[in-house]
Amino acid sequence: MGPRTDTGASRTLTGCYMALTDVGLGLALQMATTIAQNSVDLRDMGSASAPTNLFLTAAVLCAAGFLAAILVQEVPLRGKPAASVRPAAHADTHDSPSPAGR
Repeated sequence: MGPRTDTGASRTLTGCYMALTDVGLGLALQMATTIAQNSVDLRDMGSASAPTNLFLTAAVLCAAGFLAAILVQEVPLRGKPAASVRPAAHADTHDSPSPAGR
C-alpha cells in the first residue's frame, strides 16, 4: 500500500502528494482525449470528444466521492478512532409545541 497521511501531516507533504496526483491525472486524461480524437475522422471530432469528456468527468467525480468516503472513515476525530465516534444524543423534543397544535 502507498504512503499514508493523517491529520498530523505537514502541509508541504500534503501539497506534494496533491501535485503528484494532479500531474498523473492530467497526463492520463489528456492521453485518453487524444486517443479518442485520433481514432475518428475530422468531421466526427466533436462526436468523439464530447462523450470522452463526459465519461472522464463522471469517473473523476465518482473517484473523488469514493476517496472522500475513505478519508472520512480513516481520519480520526479529535484524536479518537473513527469507529469509536458516536452521534450526539438528540434532545428531548416533547417539551416543544408541535406545529399542528398552533
